[in-house]
Amino acid sequence: MSANKAIVRVMQDAWNRRDWSTYEAQFADSIRWSKFPYERDVSRAEYVAVIKGIVDTFPDWTVTIERLVAEDDWVSERSRFKGTHLAAAQSSHHGDLRHVAPTGKVLEVWQSHYWRIRDGLIVEHEAVRDDLGIFRQLGLLA
Repeated sequence: MSANKAIVRVMQDAWNRRDWSTYEAQFADSIRWSKFPYERDVSRAEYVAVIKGIVDTFPDWTVTIERLVAEDDWVSERSRFKGTHLAAAQSSHHGDLRHVAPTGKVLEVWQSHYWRIRDGLIVEHEAVRDDLGIFRQLGLLA
């Protein structure tokens, strides 16, 4: 396994264990975050705060990596995410669940993530998520 793929595995494993110090250690001080249609630079602290917010909304949220492919400084990840909606979201990540009362429903979605790694740290993250699937599974759409 390439060193870059190992960094992504360590990061996702740390998320699943809620080992935030190990999780944070995989990221550079500034991360380029791309989520269509916008890109922005965020600090490590801002990035991790959003991730912790996801865990606050879905306390049992886990990541199961199904596939990692590395080329040059990029690692592509296809993962299955599963969790129970137990709190209103505090950010607009995963669609906008800020105004949605907890449903208690378990959801499972596929996501694709792309990680750029330089000098052993994640410096960029792009994501393609199934927010429509999340809304459907939570009963928010017909």
